Amino acid sequence: MARLSDLKLAMGTSILIAAFIFGIFIFAVLFFLQLDLVSGLIFGLGATALFILFQYLVGPAIVAATSRLHYLKPGENPWLESTVKELADKSGLPMPRLATV
Repeated sequence: MARLSDLKLAMGTSILIAAFIFGIFIFAVLFFLQLDLVSGLIFGLGATALFILFQYLVGPAIVAATSRLHYLKPGENPWLESTVKELADKSGLPMPRLATV
């Protein structure tokens, strides 16, 4: 089973790869618009930051919608809640929202 540090590294790497690809796309657009390097760099970095922020904000909603999650109310599944709470406490993480697919 993967450790939390491995998962964080994989997630960070995928975000950097997506940002790099998006940055290349933005620089290609700026090249065709014939903007100077400084303006292009500032615009590209800003657009990349906005793209990452958009992914961060919209990602959970997209996952919930595409997998048709049903979020559990407190007390709806006590065994699952206690098991996840125990695991979260042991690993020092906050209790996540529970959902079924």
